[in-house]
Amino acid sequence: TLTITAADKSKTYGATVVFDETTPSADFAVVGLLNSDAVTSVALASPGVAVGATVAGSPYVITPSGAAGTGLGNYTIGYVTGTLTVNPATLTITAADKSKTYGQSVTFDGTTPSTDFTVVGLLNSDAVTSVALASSGGGATGTAPVAGSPYVITPSGAAGTGLGNYTIGYVTGTLTVNPATLTITAANKSKTYGQTMT
Repeated sequence: TLTITAADKSKTYGATVVFDETTPSADFAVVGLLNSDAVTSVALASPGVAVGATVAGSPYVITPSGAAGTGLGNYTIGYVTGTLTVNPATLTITAADKSKTYGQSVTFDGTTPSTDFTVVGLLNSDAVTSVALASSGGGATGTAPVAGSPYVITPSGAAGTGLGNYTIGYVTGTLTVNPATLTITAANKSKTYGQTMT
C-alpha cells in the first residue's frame, strides 16, 4: 500500500495558487515507499486555485492523482484529498474630509460613484454600490456650531456585490465647520448742533 496525501493550503481571495507537483514538495506527502522505489511527481488540482474562487465556497478540495515515478507497479496507490482555504482580502472604505460654512447643511453622497468616500482593495468584478455616511454630533446640520468642529464622519454598512470576500475596514473622515461672515454696520444718525449723542 502506498498513500499519497495532498497537503492543506490557504490563500487570500484574489490570489492564485500554483502547486509544486514534483518531489521534493511541501504540497503532498508519500507514505509507504520501499527499497529504492520513488514518486517523482503527482498531479494536484483544485477549483480553489482560480483568482475568482470565493470565500463562501471555501474550503475547496485538493485532489491528488496520477503519481509517476519508479517501481510504482509494486503498490496499490491510495490518494487522500487536502483542502484549500480562501481567506478574505482586505477592503478599506474611507470617508472623505469635508468642510462647510456655519449655517449650511451637508447631505452626504453615499452611492457610487461619489466624492464623499473612497474604496481601496476591490478585486475581480466585485463592487461597492453604497456606503452609509453619518457625522457625529449633528455636524451635518445647519445648526452645528464652529466650536464643535471638526466633527467625525463615520462610514459603515457597505453594500454591493462580492463583499463577502473581504474583511472591510472603515476609516473616518472629518467635517470642518468654518465661521460664517457677520457684518455689523453702524447706522447713519444726525443731531442738532449742541446736542450730545449716546
